[in-house]
Amino acid sequence: MVEIRSLPKPRQRNEDGFSVPWLRAVGPRGNFGDAGAACQLQLIFSKPDCQSPDKYREETMPYFMTTSYKSIPDVDEDKYWDESWGSIVRNFIEPIDRGIKIDPKLFPSSGFLEQKTSVIPNLFSIQFWYCTDVIKQAIERLEPGRHYFHPYVLRDAPEGKEIAQLYIINIVDPVDAVDVKRSENLDIRINLSGKQITRVSTVYLSQNKREIALHEDLIKDRHLWLSPQAFGPGNAFISDELHDIIQQNDTSPSPLRFYQTK
Repeated sequence: MVEIRSLPKPRQRNEDGFSVPWLRAVGPRGNFGDAGAACQLQLIFSKPDCQSPDKYREETMPYFMTTSYKSIPDVDEDKYWDESWGSIVRNFIEPIDRGIKIDPKLFPSSGFLEQKTSVIPNLFSIQFWYCTDVIKQAIERLEPGRHYFHPYVLRDAPEGKEIAQLYIINIVDPVDAVDVKRSENLDIRINLSGKQITRVSTVYLSQNKREIALHEDLIKDRHLWLSPQAFGPGNAFISDELHDIIQQNDTSPSPLRFYQTK
């Protein structure tokens, strides 16, 4: 018996500008066809299901994503941190937070949980973003060849057993797409050279308001990206399509916070 499940993504507009739903066929052994493949069905909308183009655009805007540090594993990249902390910050942490491609030799390859946890999230960030294979596959399907994934083995103790195969994501191809003139909750500072820096204050965002505005024309085909105007470890932007995939594979309690943009 085959079950048909309606998926919210990917959305497309029909010739009238309305959103067309996609369906996925699921059988006893999972999805038919290639991973992530879906078939579009021609459906006739009833009036309650119709969406205006403006409503469609509002519902498909990207999300700003950040991490709640209360809901993530406490991971120690053992041996990696034995080096000079200043060197790690300068050569690795600061560049990876800015979306720069990092030499694979600099990535830690393993670590352990400092405190026990019942759930390893599929996506979380401490100093950088970690993900499981399910999120890695989704990102690679949406943006083939753009970002880099470095294997990372998580163990239950310094010399303990492996409990998860993770990947550290080197998110590259950043874009300065934040429209500060239309955004709210701004943080204006003067840097060491005397230049005024305007950024989105990511600490006090409200989930009930769209406070970050974006230049849609600059985003182009991106589904995952970093922005210098929303800078910080554990901050990233995602498309609405990747947002839905992440939520469908999220854990409870979730380590992630999402804020829809405008």
